[in-house]
Amino acid sequence: MKTTEINQTPVDICNQLLRGELSAVETYGKAIEKFAREPEATVFIQIRDLHERSVEQLRSQVELMSGVPSDSSGSWGMLVNAVQATANVMGKGSALEVLKRGEVYGMRDYEEALGKSDLDEASSKLIRDVLLPRCRENIVALDQLDDS
Repeated sequence: MKTTEINQTPVDICNQLLRGELSAVETYGKAIEKFAREPEATVFIQIRDLHERSVEQLRSQVELMSGVPSDSSGSWGMLVNAVQATANVMGKGSALEVLKRGEVYGMRDYEEALGKSDLDEASSKLIRDVLLPRCRENIVALDQLDDS
């Protein structure tokens, strides 16, 4: 029986991005809990839901490549959640700043992934056409909250 080799690099790249998205879902969840009665909560919920869609799309992409999708945000998620929890205690402005920095970090991760020669075309298309623009839209939404 012949076994099919899995090109692990695109799977690893997508799983790294997936862990970042899982971390974003967790982080927005904490912000939503803290600011549930504030007008910003609606925007936080919308952005969290977009990150949940990104999670599902990246999971599907990993599975299409015969990989096993990451199921947790890992150590990065724990760090981000700790930072967000601290920002939540400090107030709305600090929490908003941490969320924006997270989005910028995510955007850079997507841009770096697109620059990797080992990334397959389907993953590149997903990142370029869906995930990266979504991240940019999230930053705009958070900036608008900051301006109000």
